[in-house]
Amino acid sequence: MIGLLGFGQSSHVLNTRVQVQDLESENLLTRDNVILPKVDSKVFYRVENIEENPKLAVSVPDFREITFGSALGRIVDYVGNHTLEEFLVGDWKSSNLIYDDRGKTRKKIKFEQAEKAGVTIEKLLLTEVPIIEELRVILAGKAIGESEKARAIANAQA
Repeated sequence: MIGLLGFGQSSHVLNTRVQVQDLESENLLTRDNVILPKVDSKVFYRVENIEENPKLAVSVPDFREITFGSALGRIVDYVGNHTLEEFLVGDWKSSNLIYDDRGKTRKKIKFEQAEKAGVTIEKLLLTEVPIIEELRVILAGKAIGESEKARAIANAQA
């Protein structure tokens, strides 16, 4: 459905179908304090309630800014709750970030600001988390250190 709302001399057309926007985040911090230099994602969203909220048509850039800001905030939260190792494993590739994966039950995240702007975020996906070689070396060194530590503890107990 496409809504057409006119105000005086100008009019705005709002597409109420699901729309997709590419987002890019830079320098995000993981739970183990590793900086991911870049994270690419896609947000799928739909403008709702055009008839109920005609103010939306006046500020199209505002609802987009609110929607993309809400999505980026969730991405920062998601990255901050996961370790570099978890990103290397690749579980993020199948995660829809509109759900909170912490805990035993999957809860749908409320994007309150976007909802107030009349937008529903349908899906939020990480599309690429390029792990640079330096980070892989750091993680490999950490794994070697952990195995050496475990070996030393085992030898001490023997």
